[in-house]
Amino acid sequence: LNNDINQDDYSYEFDEMRKRNERFERMRKRQKNWELVRISLLIIAVLLAFVPDSWINNRYLNGVIDRLAILIPTLFACWIGWQGKRDREYIDQRQEAFAVCPNPSCNYLLDKGSQKRMECPRCKAKFSHNT
Repeated sequence: LNNDINQDDYSYEFDEMRKRNERFERMRKRQKNWELVRISLLIIAVLLAFVPDSWINNRYLNGVIDRLAILIPTLFACWIGWQGKRDREYIDQRQEAFAVCPNPSCNYLLDKGSQKRMECPRCKAKFSHNT
């Protein structure tokens, strides 16, 4: 009887997809904040490299600090780049895994535009507010 009514209405599933996408956006924002913390640490490491030699009376310690002044900022810069890229890829992969049409007979991979419109371009499954 009611099989023909709202056959292509996947409101619940699309609403869940929207909620997941909002969580992924919050994860991206947190990741960007951590990236700012890492960059701040890099700036501090670079600033420490410019500690005046007159503040340190030991020649051996001056040599160690000079070497560390080059090594530490370089390592921080590499770590920032690697960690930020890895975090972004992880979030993108997780989000893509959930970006599939909720219609079990379709399983089309939805792009971001289709997710925002809450409609599958292939099978026309959609979010209908008339449930």
